[in-house]
This record gives sequence, C-alpha cells and structure tokens, in this order.
Amino acid sequence: MRHDFSASFLQILPPDTNFGEAWESLCLALLRCERGAGVMTRLNPPDLGVDLLAIGSREAYQCKSDERGAFGTLDHHSSLNSLSTAMSHQLALGWSSYRFATNANYSGAAFAKLRAEAATLGLDESQLGFLGPEYWDELCTRHFATVKDRFRYRIVRTGEDVVAAFQEARYRPKYVAEFERKIAEDDLRLVITNNLTEAEIEIPFARDLTVENYVDAARVMLGITLDRSSFPDLATSAGPSISVTIDKAPQGFSKKIAELPIKSGEALNIWIKLIWRDESDVDQSHLNRFMYLRHGSGGIGLTPRERAESTLSRTRQALQETIWSRLRATAKAGPSPTS
Repeated sequence: MRHDFSASFLQILPPDTNFGEAWESLCLALLRCERGAGVMTRLNPPDLGVDLLAIGSREAYQCKSDERGAFGTLDHHSSLNSLSTAMSHQLALGWSSYRFATNANYSGAAFAKLRAEAATLGLDESQLGFLGPEYWDELCTRHFATVKDRFRYRIVRTGEDVVAAFQEARYRPKYVAEFERKIAEDDLRLVITNNLTEAEIEIPFARDLTVENYVDAARVMLGITLDRSSFPDLATSAGPSISVTIDKAPQGFSKKIAELPIKSGEALNIWIKLIWRDESDVDQSHLNRFMYLRHGSGGIGLTPRERAESTLSRTRQALQETIWSRLRATAKAGPSPTS
C-alpha cells in the first residue's frame, strides 16, 4: 500500500486524544471527500455502536483500529459488541447498512464470527460491509492533499545513519571514511522519496558524491534489494530496477550531486520499476498445477497478461510492505518523525 496507517505515522491531532479517535477522524475526512461534507456526520458519545453516519444513503460506519496498522490484529470481541449495540439503536439512528472501517484486516475466524452474528441479529449479507486498509489506501491516494497533514511520513536521519547505510551496502572502509568526511564538511540535506509509497527520509549528504552513491544509501534505508522473487504458481519472477529522477527525468549514475538541478532540502526521487520475467519455458509443472486448481481440467488457463499483472501486483505489495516495515523500525530506533 502507498500509505501506512500505524501509530508510527498517523498523527493524533486535537481534539482527538488517542489513536482510535485519530483513525476515526481520518475515515471521516476521506468519506467527506468522497460523499461531500454535508453527507457525513460524526456521532458523539454515548456510544451507540456507530461512529459515522451517512445521511441519505443511511450507511453506518464503525471504526476499529490497531496501532500496528495493517500488520496488527483487530479485536473482534469489541466489533461484535459494537454491532450488537448498533442493532439495538438501528431504528433510532435510521441506518440500513453497517460498515466496519478498519486499518487492519480481520482474521478468517473473526470475519466468520462477525458475519454469523450479523445474521443472528437479522442483517443479511448485503447490509454488512468490511472496509479494510486497502480501501482507505485507495481513498488516501485520491485525496492525499486533503489528509496529508494527518500523517508524519518524513523520517529524519543523521550522518551516522548514512555512513551505516554505506557500510551495509558493502562499500570498502576507505570509501566509507571518505564519504563520512565529505558529508561532515557539506551542508547539503536531501529528501529520499519513492514512487511506491508516501514515505520520505531526510538525510545529510555531500555534493561531491555521485547519484550511484545516493542510490546505494537510499536503497538500504528503504530496505530494498535488487533480488528477484520467484512465483512458481505463475511460472514467473520479478524484481526491481532502480533509478533516480527529478521531475520524472532520470539522472545518470555517474553524475555528482553537485551537477543536478537540486537545492538543499529538496527531494531526490528513487524510481522503482518492476520487471517481470516469464519462466514457463523453464518449468511448466507449477503453472499447469495452478491452472488446474483454478479452472479444473476443462478450464481456460491464465493469459500472459494475467500472469504479468498478478506477478507485478504481488511484487509491488511486497516491496511496499518492506519499505514500511523498515521505516517503522527506523522511527522507533532513531530520532522522532517530523512533519
């Protein structure tokens, strides 16, 4: 996902006093962007099992969150209680459909229990909805200009962090020492951005270092490797190709930072292109088995385009999760994130 909805990045802004309220406010802001400000209303205490209500469409929203975001686990007991409470106030509130708005997905068992409880309470399948992190990620992508101030996606790192990145990138000690000196003597600060997430990393750097040096340090800080991933069920593989762009124009790796049209404090974008490869000519057995399981012996197999799209989607998701995981660890271990 392009956005991370964990407590590491979603800010608690007044009048909200805790993470749950901050998540509710984000959902409200995004729904107002989609439906119109006058359509969505937020219900104040006492708790009636409904946090947000869409006037006209009669949709009720219950917001549930975990501070770990998509990597967390939702408490389905709380969700069951909210659903039961909402049902007892359905006529008073006038809602006809009920949606759980969550920053994490329910487990399969929790999902089944919620659906069973809804049926017991008299709701049919069409009246119950689950809007998980993927849904809110899509809305954030469409309306990020409106909600961006609710996030603190920029992580500030030190010169020591950049030196450690060069070491992890396996530069020889003499080069690491030289880079460290150049960074200490310069006043340049760059912001690492990327095209897969909204994450930003502000670092000190040196004008005398090259674009390739920048890529190596940024790649480590984002947790990205150039290794290819294999997908036996699709008989494909995929991996990233990395370049540096300014206003979407690629920059040569041999260029020094001083040669680029960029000022201190500005962003130097890491552009990650995903390249897939058809491996079906290497081993057809896994692909045949996958097609059989999906379609049966008389079914039609996946087209090359479908295999490509599935491969790229999986690879993109894995890289996005890698970047956010790395930055969450960075945010906890180092200086506090800044907006």
